[in-house]
Amino acid sequence: MSYHLHYRAIVAGLLSPAIALLTVQLPPVRSQLPPGLSGSDIGQPRQTVGAGTRYGLEFPGSAGDVGQPESTVGAGTRGSGDCIGRDERPLTALMPTHNNASTTVSPNPTIFAYIPQTTAQEGEFVIVDEEGNEVYSTFFGVQNPPGVIKLNLPSTVALETNQEYQWQLALICNPQQRELDKFVRGSIRRSQLSPEMQNQLAKVAAEPIEQAKIYLQASIWQDALTIIDANRDKYPGAWEELLQSVGLGAVGVERTIDCCKPTPEN
Repeated sequence: MSYHLHYRAIVAGLLSPAIALLTVQLPPVRSQLPPGLSGSDIGQPRQTVGAGTRYGLEFPGSAGDVGQPESTVGAGTRGSGDCIGRDERPLTALMPTHNNASTTVSPNPTIFAYIPQTTAQEGEFVIVDEEGNEVYSTFFGVQNPPGVIKLNLPSTVALETNQEYQWQLALICNPQQRELDKFVRGSIRRSQLSPEMQNQLAKVAAEPIEQAKIYLQASIWQDALTIIDANRDKYPGAWEELLQSVGLGAVGVERTIDCCKPTPEN
């Protein structure tokens, strides 16, 4: 389709030197469990504050690095083609850093994003590798916003270890004028688990939240967030606590939209 060709031109801009994307540096992996966690702690009640439970979920980083979702939105000037209202929260990637850089150990990570109230009926998600080659591209229907969507990379797509990929998520305001798209950009790097970290995770296999903490200590955001999302019923309030730790507390209370299933383009 014609506007897909235009979109490739936008994707090419991801590699422009003017776009400064942070490469996540993993800290050295320690052989012991994270601070404050010992073998006798596994399965013990968490700290309770008031009516809620605190799990000690926090992404390491400076205050200047996290909690800046306003800067993640891009598009042309507002006008008749604008598909997000002025008073709406912006299109926001659920990422821990100001420039939406994150790390995963999964070959098929899940990307989370907040979709505001919008008149757009379709979105597009694209990932390119370090050479600018398209790794994955999909269009998806936008239904029942606002809320958080999950974009799952299919098993046919496998990110390579020690490689950084750049991605763009766009709301298509007008299919005939792709320059009006509302978009958010970022990068994701796949790292490999060390034997020491594999042992740590195995020791707490029965406690997903402790596994999430280990990932967080190593600055591996995507896997920690995915674990917490999958265990919301088991750990009430953990999702909100983790997002609050990176300045995304307002998004954390939004509902998850279980409707936007990406379909690879033919």
